[in-house]
Amino acid sequence: MAYDLVVGTSPLVKDNPICVSSIEFSSYPELCSLHQRNSGTFFTKLMDQFSDATFNLAELSAAQNSLFELMLQDINAKELAIVYQIISAVSYAIHVQQPMHGVAD
Repeated sequence: MAYDLVVGTSPLVKDNPICVSSIEFSSYPELCSLHQRNSGTFFTKLMDQFSDATFNLAELSAAQNSLFELMLQDINAKELAIVYQIISAVSYAIHVQQPMHGVAD
């Protein structure tokens, strides 16, 4: 099972969102650990991998700042890989000025 991160006006197929990343359910322990280090609304919404979520540009900008801070902390390699993965998705959404959606599949 994966939680897809898509960028576009909506997560609906008819709106052609771009899938920029997928977070595997097996990565959930690392997400939990990162959430404990940074309990902002971004990680809170991301943690609910069984429900779809939408992240607007303001949320993404705040998340990007938090993720950059996490990137510099002493975290293990698996956590750092997830931070890089999420930074990439968030940065792309900000670059194209579109919301990002988490889609449970």
